[in-house]
Amino acid sequence: MKSAISKYTLKQRLKKAQRKVKAVMLSQVKSCGVIATVNDKNQLEKVQKFKKALEKKGVSKVDILCVSNDKKVLETLNISEDQLLIIKTDTSWLNLPKKLKTQRFINEKFGLLIDVTQKSHPAIDFVIGLSKAGFKVGPKRTDDLEIYDLEIDANADKSFQYLCDQVLHYLEMIKTK
Repeated sequence: MKSAISKYTLKQRLKKAQRKVKAVMLSQVKSCGVIATVNDKNQLEKVQKFKKALEKKGVSKVDILCVSNDKKVLETLNISEDQLLIIKTDTSWLNLPKKLKTQRFINEKFGLLIDVTQKSHPAIDFVIGLSKAGFKVGPKRTDDLEIYDLEIDANADKSFQYLCDQVLHYLEMIKTK
């Protein structure tokens, strides 16, 4: 029931949101937001590797929002408070983000927003859906919520690395005038 209410709330806000979709070539992206699940050191290292791959492709600014179920991740992995969304404490009873830091991430006008979380959650959907990013990319969804401009079908191999590789591959294929 909570999930249905969260989805309805997001759909209503998406209807009101004014956003112009702007497909961009990866080589032209100046700023990028990445949303990733980080629950241990191994996952953090993979996200940092993906960030370096984006920077190597010419993206000058990459901001990461790490999503976790555990506040201990903040202390253990030395992730700054601004880069972390704790599902259990940073969301309302409807699982919608309630922290100012998340609102700042939503309001940032990234040229590109990439979701590599692999598992849908209302708080993540809310951040992506209401983001002011010009172009949004993420894994293919099984529901009717349309929050991405480009969905990547990564069902063949559900690994984080495969999803990241596919995202880079398809972004490099985009040609704009």
